[in-house]
Amino acid sequence: MKIVRESLYESLDAENLYSEDYEHELTKGEQAAISKGLDILTPEQMAALYLFAKEMESRGEDLRGNRDNFLTRNAFKMNADTTLNDFRKLPAIRMADILDINPRTSNYTISKFRLLLRGQREGIPSNIIYPKILNHFDMFEKMQPAEVLSLANDAININADTKRSEEYSFNMNAKSREQREKTIATDKKIGDDIVRLYKSLYPMFGDEAAHKAISKISKERGIEEKKLRTIVKTYLSKDPVLGKKF
Repeated sequence: MKIVRESLYESLDAENLYSEDYEHELTKGEQAAISKGLDILTPEQMAALYLFAKEMESRGEDLRGNRDNFLTRNAFKMNADTTLNDFRKLPAIRMADILDINPRTSNYTISKFRLLLRGQREGIPSNIIYPKILNHFDMFEKMQPAEVLSLANDAININADTKRSEEYSFNMNAKSREQREKTIATDKKIGDDIVRLYKSLYPMFGDEAAHKAISKISKERGIEEKKLRTIVKTYLSKDPVLGKKF
């Protein structure tokens, strides 16, 4: 471990990085993290997330596609399996538990490391790569794999409870349900308005009333006509005759 620490000091100019009374000026990335309610990570935590990102890249997994943000029964079972000692095999959400950090911090950092592993050193518009992440990434890439793993293990508590991930998953599911309900209510209101306008225009324009109703609502609400047609067809799913008008 001494070799790893010396490597850290040389790579990051971290003479006082581990001193309890060391106070450093927050970087732009750290300021952004705090403003979003995220955690400021230690080199050990970053090493763990870097290794986890490498494992995910090798498996071709997706943070959302595999439902890593919404723990399934199998994921919970894996979380409780204390015989599993390789943190890189755990569900992504579990990293927040074993590193004692905000799940959003874990997910965001993993996504940044994955972009870097793909050669996207500036990230993407929705996920900018800050210098601190880039510096650590470059350091880990130069270190021996065993050194990075040794560093990461200092931050890992493989037997940590699942409280963080369970709470996060519950909240995310609740938000998803709330968003779905909101979307359903909004689409119903749009459907009501389109059909009402169509009926008022029909005596004058006949079958053209459907197009005019869609066009008018589109301009008023700034919603693409194609999307409005999809909404109204779903709204009229129980009235296929009228639905064909749109």
